[in-house]
Amino acid sequence: MKKTGFVLFILLWFVSSVMAQEPSIDQVLDRHAQALGGMEALSKFKSLQYQADVQLGNLSGTAEMWMEKPEKAKLKMDLAIMQIEQGMYQGRLWMKDQTGTVRDLAGVEKKQFITEYVLSSYNYILDPEMKNYFNWVGVEEFNDAGCYVYTFQPPEGDQLTLYLDTLTYLFAGTRTTIQGIPVVSTYADWVTTEGIKMPLTTVQDLGNPLLLTTISIQSFEINYDIPDSIFMPPVKEKEKFSFSNNADSSSLEFKLNIHHIYVPVHVNGSGPFWFLLDSGAGMTIIEQRIADSLGLEDAGNLPAVGVGGVDVGSFVRVDSLKIGNVTLLDFAAGALDLSFADEILVEPIQGILGYDLFSSLIVDIDYPANIITIYNPGAGIYPGRVDTLELEIESNHPVISAVINDSIEGRFRFDTGSQNFLDLNAPFVKKYNLLSQVVKELGTFPIMGIGGESESTLAILPSFTIGKYRLDDLITGFNLMETGILAAENIDGNVGGGVMKWFALGFDYPGKKLYLTKITDDVTDNGIISSGMIIKSEGDGFVVYRIIEGTPAAESGLQENDRLIAIDGRKVNGMQFDDIYEMLDGDKGDVVTVKYERDGQEFQVDLELEDITEQQEK
Repeated sequence: MKKTGFVLFILLWFVSSVMAQEPSIDQVLDRHAQALGGMEALSKFKSLQYQADVQLGNLSGTAEMWMEKPEKAKLKMDLAIMQIEQGMYQGRLWMKDQTGTVRDLAGVEKKQFITEYVLSSYNYILDPEMKNYFNWVGVEEFNDAGCYVYTFQPPEGDQLTLYLDTLTYLFAGTRTTIQGIPVVSTYADWVTTEGIKMPLTTVQDLGNPLLLTTISIQSFEINYDIPDSIFMPPVKEKEKFSFSNNADSSSLEFKLNIHHIYVPVHVNGSGPFWFLLDSGAGMTIIEQRIADSLGLEDAGNLPAVGVGGVDVGSFVRVDSLKIGNVTLLDFAAGALDLSFADEILVEPIQGILGYDLFSSLIVDIDYPANIITIYNPGAGIYPGRVDTLELEIESNHPVISAVINDSIEGRFRFDTGSQNFLDLNAPFVKKYNLLSQVVKELGTFPIMGIGGESESTLAILPSFTIGKYRLDDLITGFNLMETGILAAENIDGNVGGGVMKWFALGFDYPGKKLYLTKITDDVTDNGIISSGMIIKSEGDGFVVYRIIEGTPAAESGLQENDRLIAIDGRKVNGMQFDDIYEMLDGDKGDVVTVKYERDGQEFQVDLELEDITEQQEK
């Protein structure tokens, strides 16, 4: 017994010592290459083609992949409700998205494709320079296996965390993030063909069992000649839109409520329904109750990524969606419970109109005039605006370059679906320690959206410059969350309707341009009412949602969840959000009388308004 205990002690000491030391990357990659079949077999590898079955939650489909050296690749996925292709050919990385639009891959999409190519082609082993892009993390357990853990980021690629089994020296799995959401991939069912081992099964986990994705290779072939035509970008499909009366443009009025654009649409001939116009939505979303009433059939689980993380909806097929005199035809949309927005929006929304409108058309939004004009880009009649910015389309979102505090450049999503002015992503905030540069902090506030609720610190940013326009003392959300789209590293922030309302602007996705004209110089309406109180609807009335520290509302003793009864003698029940905000706002020195209820008792306070954005002494 003593001898056994002594041997066990020695063994544990030896294992822990090995685990504490960083192994040589040359030695690890050499053993990994031997596990895959050896350098001789890998050096003869020139091409791969496979067919696979795909299961995304309850959504079934197929995938095909072709890869050939040097730098040719294509992935085609058919999920019945939609088809997506990505490819690399003659230096161009391209995508055919769910609308049939063919565009260049950009940002993190492009980086992730490059990294996947480097791994699939075994260039990470065969190119001796690639070892310089591995960084040791440590030894961790992954699916009950001890693994050497490295981060790997090839030139122009995205960073991936690799888990290498310490016993087999095969990949146990990988970890990455997509739009701020952790994605863990596990590899299994390794087989050998022409001397090279490869996994037949890949399982991707987004943290929700309803969205678990399994890719099962059914057949494959390596080292055969693949015609170049396979890798060439496809021709764009026939346009899936039409204008009434053979016109090439259509204008309509919209409702602007707390920086949100509401537009009337007809779905499959029914309506009108009030949809939020949202350039930050990667596809059109229909409120679940509306989808049910229209008899739209559930075609499978839909992963919906928002500020709070991942939510689960369903795919549906839409025959037609009409906005103004423009009709969008035959496309995949999502159905999702949007009831979370009822208490924070001016009025409920029945859907979200996003990428399906913007992808193929020019959408001009004149915020001060409350007019949207939609143009056929092929007609060449769009007049443009004063300033023109380059626009990237990344993950179906419009992205522009802008400058923080006159010196810090970043990439920002231009998001008409956000009521905020500017939200900065957590990695960007941390990288530049941006909270230390603010004029004044206003407190911590929740952000509601798809995936749930997250929190953001509101503060006054000294400046934000878009093109030729410099905006000073801008109320900005500084986000420090670990998940959701505002935790993503590939985008630095989100420009919302609070900024856009000062502009007329044109979104031209086909031409990859954003056109801007600043219409109003009045930027004093900063969206945080001068009483320092933010409200939300509850039942048939309104309650205090948040109180900003050091403001009239905070000093009066008002608290969160106090129910408003009247403002300046006018009962608030039945009022609109805009009416209440207007009554609670005003010039510095104005007095507003608020009557409210707490725990069954009524109270009344007088609030002397102030400019809450004024600088404080540092």
